[in-house]
Amino acid sequence: MKGFYVLSAAVCAAIGIGVIVVAVNENLAQPQTSISLDGRPQVGILHLAQGSSTSHFTVTAISPPTHTYEVLVQTSPSAALAVHIHTWYGTTLGVQYATHGTLASNCEVKRSQLDCLSHFPELGAERSGPWSVFASKKSGPPVAVRIAVTFVRASDGDE
Repeated sequence: MKGFYVLSAAVCAAIGIGVIVVAVNENLAQPQTSISLDGRPQVGILHLAQGSSTSHFTVTAISPPTHTYEVLVQTSPSAALAVHIHTWYGTTLGVQYATHGTLASNCEVKRSQLDCLSHFPELGAERSGPWSVFASKKSGPPVAVRIAVTFVRASDGDE
């Protein structure tokens, strides 16, 4: 029971400062959340080592058939990397194929930082639950990348 109190205190402290905390029961395909993730960015800050490197963090996808989502990738303007998502049931979703070149049309440099913002529609065939967000690069110096994934209930057109 002691672990429960420590986790509860950590969750309360995190909620107090506006951080999203998600508890996942590994025996279930669906995560259990104590607060709504609708409209709240789920953020990971990944550190990619020199040379070829990959890192990841986990987000909780909420009802992809009824929610749109956006992914904001922020990194150094010189970083050449790609971002993709693996769902818990084996599907790979492309997010940001490149931060440079023709595949980076949604990227722009702001205040010496590269911002790439991608918007995605409802995904009727996808399922909610834990999704792993991966960033990878093939070469170059070490780089930090901030990735924010935000799910928002899609409007039904009646508004």
